[in-house]
Amino acid sequence: MIVLLLCTLSAIGATGYMMGMDAYFGKDWVENTHKLLVNFLIVFVAGHVGGVIFSSWRHRENLVKAMVTGHKERHD
Repeated sequence: MIVLLLCTLSAIGATGYMMGMDAYFGKDWVENTHKLLVNFLIVFVAGHVGGVIFSSWRHRENLVKAMVTGHKERHD
């Protein structure tokens, strides 16, 4: 998921940069691609957050707290 999010962000940045270039300024396909990638990013982020919430619930552990603190509680 991290690779997918990073690739999508990179593509958004590339198309955003292209929109300001003389060669691509005013090209509909660049703007449409940029908008589509932003919408995909929103879906990917929502899916990622939903997956973390589901996994936390399923495994009975607070994954968000573990990501913030860097420590998981041990259940011996």
